[in-house]
Amino acid sequence: MIRVYIDAEFDAVHYKNKFEQAVISIGAVICNHSKKIDEFYSLVCPKYFKKLTPVVKKITRLKNEDILNAPNLYTVIHNFKNWLLLYGKIEDMEFYACGPDDQRTLMRNCQIHNIKCNFINEIQDLQKEISQYVCFQNKVVSPTLSLDDMKLVYDIEGKVIHNALTDALDLMQIHIKYLNGNIQNKHKIIDIVNRKEKKRIEAKKKQTERLRKLLIEQFEMYPKEFVKIPLLVEVIEQFQLWENRESSAYMHWKKDSYVLDNSRYPYEELKLWMKIDLYDKLPSIQIKFIHHEKECVRKYELNYRNATMVEKIMKRAIS
Repeated sequence: MIRVYIDAEFDAVHYKNKFEQAVISIGAVICNHSKKIDEFYSLVCPKYFKKLTPVVKKITRLKNEDILNAPNLYTVIHNFKNWLLLYGKIEDMEFYACGPDDQRTLMRNCQIHNIKCNFINEIQDLQKEISQYVCFQNKVVSPTLSLDDMKLVYDIEGKVIHNALTDALDLMQIHIKYLNGNIQNKHKIIDIVNRKEKKRIEAKKKQTERLRKLLIEQFEMYPKEFVKIPLLVEVIEQFQLWENRESSAYMHWKKDSYVLDNSRYPYEELKLWMKIDLYDKLPSIQIKFIHHEKECVRKYELNYRNATMVEKIMKRAIS
């Protein structure tokens, strides 16, 4: 079985008043079963290319003149097909890439330039296939492990350097080890899990801090003590909307009464106060219910799901 492992590098090019991802290099490795028999590499100069974006220039280490002096996509695809034909019929070959982006971008580029290249439709995503078999405590570590992480799992040395040919070679080695049932490195899998968890916690922390700042800006003008809330139709509607959007708040605002702990409190007998605390561990809202002599205070997190409703209720209360 002839297998072809493909990788492509891209950059943004301004095309017809919008930016399109354009192929700037193609790399491939061709194997007969598990034996590499040849490799292909070419830079590509996209139509309308002017210069590399800073981020792509940094990670690929390519220079503007490298791309400007490269052949166009039509020539590179033509050369690539001829190279493939040296080893058999293209329709009998299996094509692989890491992730869906290579196939998607190659197809789009060929579409734009009216290049017929049927084999691109046949490229299979190994990232998704291999990732589902990398588990920790019987759970998939990630549905889309990076090429770097897959190299760690299968003990393949070196970091991904974002060169289309070396990335294709890395993918080939990963796939061969995967097909041969090579033992995965459990210690490296644990390292990946810990890194991902640390990253998740850091991202959540940043998101929480960003939300806190936005909420402080939005609510700093409102009173910080309990404010009496008039139980008017438009106020109850906002509470009902809050209930619908945030079911975990366990609110029960009915047409004519509020239900709390299996007890029903008619609105005409219920008194309500609300307090916003922006400097709690997480910004929060306290709602104080008083029915005759009975008092109950419930606390809720102030967040993006309920902020609009809370603000409308507070505006009505202080107007």
